Amino acid sequence: MRAATTEIIARAVIRRDGQLLLARQRTKSWSFLPGGHVEPGERVEAALVRELAEELGTAAKVVGFLGAVEHGYVEDDVTHHEIYLVFEIYIDVAEPVSKEDHRIRAQHGWGCGKGFGMRDFFRRHGSATWGRQDRLHVYALPTEPLRRAVDQYHRALVGLAAEHGLGLQPRENVHFTVQMLHCYLDEMSQPQLDSLVERLRAELRSVEPITLQVGPPVPSTHAVELHVSPHADNEWRGLVSATRRAAGAALGDDALPALGPNAIPHASIGYGISRGDSGVLASALKQVRFPEIEVPVTEVHLLAVTQHPDKGRFTWDSVATIALGEREPVAPNAAK
Repeated sequence: MRAATTEIIARAVIRRDGQLLLARQRTKSWSFLPGGHVEPGERVEAALVRELAEELGTAAKVVGFLGAVEHGYVEDDVTHHEIYLVFEIYIDVAEPVSKEDHRIRAQHGWGCGKGFGMRDFFRRHGSATWGRQDRLHVYALPTEPLRRAVDQYHRALVGLAAEHGLGLQPRENVHFTVQMLHCYLDEMSQPQLDSLVERLRAELRSVEPITLQVGPPVPSTHAVELHVSPHADNEWRGLVSATRRAAGAALGDDALPALGPNAIPHASIGYGISRGDSGVLASALKQVRFPEIEVPVTEVHLLAVTQHPDKGRFTWDSVATIALGEREPVAPNAAK
């Protein structure tokens, strides 16, 4: 075992309405206070303000020093020794959203002691609930083994979900979002739809099928998300980039929202519909032991999607299915 290193870390206590802002890596099951390492020669308060700007994209005001905490642990045969310097912080943001690099895969939310406080997914910001339905999306859909696992997770949650602010997404509607579009089916002409499908087919011929490693679900602030291993993140970003190129070429850049959570593969088995304690949901899910599941993504689906905010779910009608890595047939050489 290698010798311990000592690290100085600045942490933020950010409170609102009796709740505490917490962070959690998507690949881990524990929560922690926002903040990060103090660089050599950097003032601790300045380091914390810098880290919060990087994590949350917002300015922060240091209210006061709360104290120091010493912590040690062993990971990958390395002993770590950390000293946390903890400060009371004020930020003027109602619903903070992580701005972290995809390799960090962090999420932020208001916790209430036992876990994140579940909140309404469809009211998390002003445009979260659409003004109309049949919004065009490109999704990858799970295989039957993953749907069977979703059934098991739903059974663990069914008696708790409504009480703790969660609407369960039916197994057949669990999905991995590749791209949402600023377009609705009823405003599209048939030539526009045909052009979009043709562009998608052309771009996605160069994208090879992807295999996702999907593990157990983890409650967050607005949903219960299936853990997806980061090993396929680069391939997934290639799929998203190709899809965005196709949509931009067919419909114009105005059809494309800014790159968001779809930049890494994610899928939810339920969405927040009111306030609740996601810690209770997390405890129930720990009783389910299901192995990590391989989900091959060999095709994507262009869909007209409808929200059901009162039930916490999405449904859709299919528009087209596009295969990945499908080569154009080569015409026989007439000269032979």
